[in-house]
Amino acid sequence: MKQYNKNIFLIIAFILVGILAYKYSFAKTFTVKAQLEELEEKIENNSTYLARADLETQMTYLDSIITRNRNSGISLQNSLLKVLNENSSRFSYKIMAFKEPHSYTWPESVNKTDSFEFTLEGDYKNMEEIIHTIERNYSFGTVAHISFRKEKDYRQNEFFLQGRIIIQNVN
Repeated sequence: MKQYNKNIFLIIAFILVGILAYKYSFAKTFTVKAQLEELEEKIENNSTYLARADLETQMTYLDSIITRNRNSGISLQNSLLKVLNENSSRFSYKIMAFKEPHSYTWPESVNKTDSFEFTLEGDYKNMEEIIHTIERNYSFGTVAHISFRKEKDYRQNEFFLQGRIIIQNVN
């Protein structure tokens, strides 16, 4: 066989090997790659859908908290006094004073600050629990000031603790 015929035979063999390799291995690889890209796209779509569903669930939960904490048309002062009265037996404290709210409107803005001041008498732990409950579970505002004073009742010869609490609400 001459060199020319060998080269033609070699080129034809190389083309046939290339066709067979494509048919049995490369074609399957391209198919698997296309399936992988399709699956990755589905996963991405599902993850964005799940993230959206999580956000919707979280929004529903937060809306329910806001609705629960809303004061339903009653003034904030009455609602705070109602919560204090309802929890007084559970936390065993007495409401000694509940002053009128102090309102202040900022001159350069539209914000209005209401301050509610009340005095409780009882154990430190119980007063701490009711203050925590008011601040975390209700939307009355933030605790701006707490002061405790140990007093003595000379008639009964007993000591008691009084706590003066100021809650501020910025509208």
